[in-house]
Amino acid sequence: MIQLDRLPIPSSIVGAKFCYALAILGGLTLTSARADGPVDVLPVSLSQGAVALHADWKFKYLPSTDLGGDKAFYQPSFDVSAWNSIPVPSHWELHGFAEPQYASEVKEGSGLYRRTFRIPESWREHRVFMRFDGVLFGMTAYLNGKEIGTWESAFNPVTFDISDSLMPADSENILAVHVTTRSKGWDFDTMDCWGLSGIYREVTLFALPPTHLKDYTVRTTLGADGSARLGLEVVASAEAALTARLSAPDGKVINESQISLGTDGRGSTEVVLHQPRLWTAETPVLYGLELDLQSGGKLLQRFMDRIGIRQVTIEKDIFKLNGTPIKLRGIDHHEIWPNVGRAATEELLRRD
Repeated sequence: MIQLDRLPIPSSIVGAKFCYALAILGGLTLTSARADGPVDVLPVSLSQGAVALHADWKFKYLPSTDLGGDKAFYQPSFDVSAWNSIPVPSHWELHGFAEPQYASEVKEGSGLYRRTFRIPESWREHRVFMRFDGVLFGMTAYLNGKEIGTWESAFNPVTFDISDSLMPADSENILAVHVTTRSKGWDFDTMDCWGLSGIYREVTLFALPPTHLKDYTVRTTLGADGSARLGLEVVASAEAALTARLSAPDGKVINESQISLGTDGRGSTEVVLHQPRLWTAETPVLYGLELDLQSGGKLLQRFMDRIGIRQVTIEKDIFKLNGTPIKLRGIDHHEIWPNVGRAATEELLRRD
């Protein structure tokens, strides 16, 4: 779930047009029709132990949706030794595999990716997840010859639970990804801009205990006396206990709540803050939120985030932030560069 209350925006930036739509709509939940496909789970960052799959992958480009003799490319026995290599993340057009096209002129094409990896031995008792931060335009991923999921939302991340498709310890796992240019909604994802293709954002692996956090939601309601009622909803993969700590911008813990998550993994609490510092674009004050998931007195998972306390409303067609009428003005900024396309790096984002 993408939520306005969760700040700041992650480093994997949402597509420009879609980001503005989210700002107006106030949130969007994306689901898949495949029960064994995408899963809801709070991701783990590289600094917290995730493993990046950034490297040169084996690659073959086909100017068609017909894979012909490469139809079985995802099978471990399929020979890809003669294939070229391509860096991930990147666009195949910017590495000479196809001519860049503009907007609705994007041609039918398929990119076939292959690479191998091993997982740490310490992950064996955990659930293992694979996260794609962005693939233009649609993708189907396979692991060791088994399909693990399909995704067709180019500017949004997706996570798959790959635990049951992994090879035994010390064995190589074979990851294969079929990327297509004409997936559902591809024309919406091009609009008036270059239609570049490929795995253009990070691909990471991370491990979580069998009982883990799936999602959380924070909602703010402001009181006439300057107080704020903070509602917290948490979803885990199973029944557990949760400790939620809220810290002021200076780092001091100002509230600690104990939440019992039911058999469906859900639980909630509400906190009243007196005279909190509210978030605005001009004063982007952030509070700290720490979620400790426990079972049998044992700490299973700790998740930390920063949140802004604010209320967005529309009253009689007037858009308000924290009760103050505001007007939105801005530009449609495309995250795109001549040499790397949309394969954004923090250095490029900060330079811009």
